[in-house]
This record gives sequence, C-alpha cells and structure tokens, in this order.
Amino acid sequence: MVSGFFVANFTRFGTEFHKTIEDMSPIVFLAFFTLVGAELELEVLRTAWLVALILLLVRLAGIFLGSFVGGTVSGDPIRQNAILGMTFITQAGVSIGLAKEIGVEFSPWGNELATLSIGVIVINQIIGPPLFKWAINLIGEAHPRAETPVFDGVRDAYIFGLESQSVALARQLKAHDWEAIVVTRDPDRMNRTRK
Repeated sequence: MVSGFFVANFTRFGTEFHKTIEDMSPIVFLAFFTLVGAELELEVLRTAWLVALILLLVRLAGIFLGSFVGGTVSGDPIRQNAILGMTFITQAGVSIGLAKEIGVEFSPWGNELATLSIGVIVINQIIGPPLFKWAINLIGEAHPRAETPVFDGVRDAYIFGLESQSVALARQLKAHDWEAIVVTRDPDRMNRTRK
C-alpha cells in the first residue's frame, strides 16, 4: 500500500503504474481465489457447520448492535439505525487473505479455522448484497437510474485551473479529437492566454 501510494503521488509513473496494476489484477485475483478454494476443507465445514453458523450470528449481532449504537450516538433516525446493519454484512478481500494467513501460520488447527472463516465469508457474500439492496430500498435511498445522454460524437473535457500543465493537457486532448475547455475564475488571465 505504501509503495503504491508513493509511486502514484510522488513519481511521474503514477498513470503507468495504475494501468499495470489494473492489467495484472485479474491474473492475481484468479490465482488467489483459486488457491483459497483449493485449500478449503469441505469435511471441516460438514462437521463444524454449527460453529460456522454461530460465528455468522455473532458477527451479525455485532454489526447490527455497533451500527445501531453508532447511528444513535451520531443522531441518525432510529428507523435508519435499525436497518443500517444490513449494509455492512458483505465482506471478502482482506478477510479471505487473513483467513488464508491463519491457515498458514497456525498449523495444524489453523486450516480448520481458515475453512470455517471462509465458509462464513461465503455466506456473508451470498446474503449481504440482497440485504444491502433491501436496506437501501427500505430507507428510501434507492433512485431510478439517470438517463444516459446520447453521445454526440465529441468527447468533452473540462480542465479546472489555468496552469501550464492545464494548457498542455488541453492541447494534447484537442490533438486527439477532444473538446477541451480550460476553466478559470480569473477572466483577465484567460484573455491574456488567448492572445
């Protein structure tokens, strides 16, 4: 994370770095999730499903209690606080990585705990998104999707701030058939640059 932050913010290679990471991510995700799936021990889940269910219920109780108390303390409406917990159920990514690490670091019982954790994560992934959508609809925050405007064939870009980089970017975009508009709050400076 630190190296990504550094490259993106303090070097001139931020864009290239981001593109490289984006291009590589499907391969990394495929390998990671395949490895996690290959190490799941279904026999452990079959024999310890009750423990997985208890872990799930304890997690859900903590989420609902924490979000209700947090919402109440911050002054949110009670109806909203009662529903808020449904929006935090979904989990994956880091949790799966941590479960995998438990399996590696705490052998021999670590694999069993990792399998239970991943089982709970899978259940959360199944029930989380529908409950999230239901909560958004219940609270009245769901809105119809906006109409997508018809593309007129011209790509528009507004660049805020009149600096040498802004002007260079506008020229580069115009060279690639973009309609680039530099926006500034200083009309005198804008008039001087047009001359």
